Amino acid sequence: MTDFFTPQQRAGGIRYKPHTLIGNWQEDLALQEKRLADYVDKKVRHNHPPVTCNRSRCTSSQEAGTLQITNTTKAVELLPAELSPPESVLRVGASAMLQSNAHEKLSVSVKKALPGEMPRRVVSCSPGGPSSRTAISLLSYRDAVPTGEPITYGSKIVIAFKDWNLALGSACPSTATLGSQVAGKQEIFAAELLRSGDFAWEIMPADFSQRLPMSGSPVDPSAPFVLVHCMTGSRLAATTDRVVTDFGVESAVCAHTFQESAGRMHRCMKEANGFPYMPHGSRRETEPNLWRIVFS
Repeated sequence: MTDFFTPQQRAGGIRYKPHTLIGNWQEDLALQEKRLADYVDKKVRHNHPPVTCNRSRCTSSQEAGTLQITNTTKAVELLPAELSPPESVLRVGASAMLQSNAHEKLSVSVKKALPGEMPRRVVSCSPGGPSSRTAISLLSYRDAVPTGEPITYGSKIVIAFKDWNLALGSACPSTATLGSQVAGKQEIFAAELLRSGDFAWEIMPADFSQRLPMSGSPVDPSAPFVLVHCMTGSRLAATTDRVVTDFGVESAVCAHTFQESAGRMHRCMKEANGFPYMPHGSRRETEPNLWRIVFS
């Protein structure tokens, strides 16, 4: 019998471990060396002790020992942020933090760009407290609601990082947005606010059965909710995947709807609680899509 397959085809497709470097890793190493050279040059120009440097270690003539450089781009100092006082109703212009169900805060990391390089802004979830990274302002989309008025379920809002003049956005996958932190998921980014649907979000109750009755009512800050991207319909999600930022290893963020299974067990649980079975549109989001507003 004739064999139409090669040994490589019979062995199956190629698989990589999660820690395998896939991409232009040589360019990344060159950028790290460039940033290290700029750091040393800046240190010398600011009247610091003369420094001699190689790839992994720097020594100073006026220092005893050696200085091991592990990160070529140092994290900026975390400045404390002033948040709004707690209220029973969420209002437009309120300063707060967005906390995931894993008690991590939505944060942004802005890396300094090299000449000719676009600044890299990484949105992630960190366990830190109120700071310039985690403080957000809840604004009305296109100023439809005045500042100080209550935010209602179903209304369009903008999530802005007030200390960075950036807004939280997402967009459909394209050739310009291929740098998603989570493979196969829609990207979340922080960019300058434009009059675009990429920055519009909606707050929905976590309970699926209450979304229609509570539409138009003020948002309760103490209750969990779901953030829906208006342009694509995907939900903001805090995953268990890890991403490396200037502040360490943090949780990756993406736009994806994680829903509960539609198996027989969940059908029986719903029927036991008095909810009829519906084949479409009745599955609730799971923990990665649940968020809370934190004022302290």
